Amino acid sequence: MATIDVHPERWDEVIAETEGPQIVVGGPGTGKTEFLVRRAVHLIDHGTEPATIAVLGFSRRGAAEIRSRIEARLGQTTAAVAASTYHSLAMRIIESFGHSGGEPPALLTAPEQVAFVADLLASEDPTNWSALYQPLLHTSRFAQEVTDFLLRCAEQRIGPDEVAGFQRDDWRGLSGFFAKYVASLEAAGRLDYGSLIVQAVELLEDDEIGPAVSSQFQYVLADEYQDTSRVQARFLQSLAKHHRHLTAAADPYQSVYSFRGTDLANVGRFPDEFRDSGGRPARRFVLTTSFRVPGEILRSAEALTHKLDLPGAAGPVIGVESAGRVDAHRFDQATEEAEWIAREIERTHIVEGTPYENIAVFVRTKKRFMSELSRALERRGIPHNRPDSRLVDHPAVRILFDLVTAATTSGADRNRSLRRLSLGPLLELPPGEFHRLSSEQETRGWDAVLREHSPGGTAIAKLISDQAWATTSPAAEGLWHIWDTLPQLADMANDPDRRDERFGWSSISQVLGRQFERDESVTLHQYLGWTEKDDFEADPLLRHHATQAPEVTLTSLHQAKGLEFDTVFIADAVEGVFPDLRSRESLLGSRHLSSSLPTDVVEYRRFRLQEEARLAYTAMTRASRRVVWTATSAGDDFRPGGPSRFLDRLGVQIDHPPDTALPVSVLEGEAWLRRIAADPAAGGHARSAAIENLATGPAWGG
Repeated sequence: MATIDVHPERWDEVIAETEGPQIVVGGPGTGKTEFLVRRAVHLIDHGTEPATIAVLGFSRRGAAEIRSRIEARLGQTTAAVAASTYHSLAMRIIESFGHSGGEPPALLTAPEQVAFVADLLASEDPTNWSALYQPLLHTSRFAQEVTDFLLRCAEQRIGPDEVAGFQRDDWRGLSGFFAKYVASLEAAGRLDYGSLIVQAVELLEDDEIGPAVSSQFQYVLADEYQDTSRVQARFLQSLAKHHRHLTAAADPYQSVYSFRGTDLANVGRFPDEFRDSGGRPARRFVLTTSFRVPGEILRSAEALTHKLDLPGAAGPVIGVESAGRVDAHRFDQATEEAEWIAREIERTHIVEGTPYENIAVFVRTKKRFMSELSRALERRGIPHNRPDSRLVDHPAVRILFDLVTAATTSGADRNRSLRRLSLGPLLELPPGEFHRLSSEQETRGWDAVLREHSPGGTAIAKLISDQAWATTSPAAEGLWHIWDTLPQLADMANDPDRRDERFGWSSISQVLGRQFERDESVTLHQYLGWTEKDDFEADPLLRHHATQAPEVTLTSLHQAKGLEFDTVFIADAVEGVFPDLRSRESLLGSRHLSSSLPTDVVEYRRFRLQEEARLAYTAMTRASRRVVWTATSAGDDFRPGGPSRFLDRLGVQIDHPPDTALPVSVLEGEAWLRRIAADPAAGGHARSAAIENLATGPAWGG
């Protein structure tokens, strides 16, 4: 295997070597994606038709960025380069070659797939299954587990026969169900997300279809190869089989998606698995120099991954010579941590001139710390993407789903929903009045109480007493039933100050309308169930903050991958949260489908710890100037407490942040002056100066 170090001065020479299989490896900021962009531009400049170049990214955002960068370099607005995701290209191949006449299969969303699996499980004979799972066959939890199992099978290109070949007693029944599931999908004209690439590979391996597709895409450029599964690696092999002109870019130290089927060993195997027409291993180019990350940040990040020795890695990276900085601070409470981060962001923006859009805060999980931080940022008027930016979390949309919950549940869930509805804009009851109604309903029921004692409550009582609109009517019809029943909604919609609510209602009506076009049987109750899943992402979701204004980015460590910022905060870095070493063992043990994951419990835990270290490495190297780790020392029932073990590896002192007494904003300045003016110990001159400055008002505050 030929390995060639590529320093910046050799880029043009190596980019021109376009023929044959090759993998480009490099650390953060070394220009792996830029290398692919410049190779695409080189090919086009030398006569290659843009439409014959396939550029693959792992997300729509990544693919769109590559496309725009190619267009910018070519100096044109529309370059017909096929920049897409793996799944998008696979769907194009299936649509073009995978059906003889008729309509191509419709792609199931993740919630739709779970519902499809649940319907099939309902007709299963329990005796075909392991005794462990027989009581669970008709539960939604088991449907989710089986769906996950089927997805993991697709990632490994494992079919029903292979599942049977494992001869595991706890998987008894799965192979037969798998076969029935595949047949049912085909009969229904549906296709699941996991099967997309499997079916595309099968088509590409056809003696007629494979050469036809290869001739259409004469050059293949694949970004983020370290995130590929086994079936995605096979997809690339099949796509480039007839010309071998494949360039992949990768950094094994940024491989953090094993829970999605990523095979870390793909990078190391690449030279042997992708050979040229003469049988020689693929060439391996190593990008040596980072154009973004200072050496100080790189060395600190590399300390987190010390001794990992990943196959196919690039080795040490030469950092940018500009100054970089890594800090680590501990706090007594989460509120103190959030308030300090908000103040430090404000200081960084005002004093150092860093635009808000160049600042980010990453957390391991959005469920713990983000709301606290968002409130601290709101108090200072700092623009940021709110953690409740899913459409289903929009306050106006929550009204609709609270009505669904109140109509379809009982007990505590119904009471909580009715409390929000009563105290919210529909009824606007005082808390004391709601408490009285809540006590009375224990003997008389909510229906009677709302009708008799609450102005405007009759319409809500009507909705919660007849749940058909939520459980049997299509979701879009259920929405309009709510609208027709509640006159308060029309009043709110006509209020000129309720623009945000109108946006939320308009958006959810469009989403449910599209859902009706896909599947008329989905009800509001089913849709609500989907939204409550942690993995309910942008299948039909919209952000309800559609602003393009500069703002601080708040996101998870995994979602930070591929982003770049000047300053990065890694917050809530608490032991027990980050690293996250909780068992990810699914009920069906689907990780055992992968030959690349350790089967031994201890070894698997070590693997998980190493992946979490790579996640920390990836997050730190998003920064071009400064990284700040923060954690709390105190714990409670929900917070284990104590800074993460990763902070000990950074090579920096972990301390309470210094007390910066000088204010950084007008509000802080006013409070600071008032404290001086009221402090007898401050001295007469200082107090007089403070009073005089306060008296000038806006003049001193700008």
